[in-house]
Parts: sequence; C-alpha cells; structure tokens
Amino acid sequence: MDMTWLEEHIFHRALSSDDKIILKGLIENLHYTKGEMILEEGQEPEGLFVLFSGSVLLEHEKNGQKVRIAKLEEGAQFGDMSLFEGGKTSVSVRAGEACVLYKFSQKSMHYMMEYRQSLSNDIMLNTIRSLAQAIRQMNDTQAYTTQYMQGKRA
Repeated sequence: MDMTWLEEHIFHRALSSDDKIILKGLIENLHYTKGEMILEEGQEPEGLFVLFSGSVLLEHEKNGQKVRIAKLEEGAQFGDMSLFEGGKTSVSVRAGEACVLYKFSQKSMHYMMEYRQSLSNDIMLNTIRSLAQAIRQMNDTQAYTTQYMQGKRA
C-alpha cells in the first residue's frame, strides 16, 4: 500500500506514523484484471473504493439495457453513495483495465468515525470533492445533450 499516494490523493496532508499503522489494518488492497466484475448493480454495499491504478467502467441498467455511464481513472472513488445512504449499489463496476483498488469497508469507516475522526473527516472531504467534480461533469454532459437535442451542436 502506497502511503505517500494516499497522503497526496486522499488525505491531502502528511499522516502520522500512528495513522499509517491504523490505515494499514483498515484498508484492503484489491487487484482486478481487465473485464473483471467488481460490483454488481443492486448488491449490498461493501464500502468505499479508491482507484490506485488502472481504470474502471461504471454501467447502469436502464430499460433492460446496460449503459456505460462513466470511466474512472487513478484517484477516483466509488461506493460512496451506497456507503453513506445505506442503499444498494446504483451501478455495476467492471475493471476497464488491470487495476488496484484500496477498499475502506463499512466497518473500517465506522471505526474511523468513532476513533479516528481526523482520518474520517479527510475521507469525507475527499468524497465531497469527488461528488462536486461528478456534478460538474454531469452538468457539462446535460448541457451538451440538450444542445444536441435542440440541433445546436458546436
């Protein structure tokens, strides 16, 4: 597990040696090959996933058809909606290429919220940044789609 990468991309600060020891016990390091299914839409939530390397594809079933809605790359995270809402996963996630994920299980997140608030606060801030970026991208996509539908292509 690359602690320097986590400091730069998730926590946005230098971690104490105690924090690093705690995190090594809380984070799962997962490896997937290209095309391998990571999460199925509608399954119970597993936790928060951070993409250390590679890429993943997000697919959503609509009217009986799987539609690719996003490609995520290094530094992106997923699983936050089902983790914080408690609902089932809203998309399927498949490895777009070989990838390494860092997984914060629900149990790990609850532990940090109770005993390591500074770590959980950093993860929450990173989640807010990630969601804000996703909303900006959705706004751009919606504007492009609306222009296209109105015949006002650039």
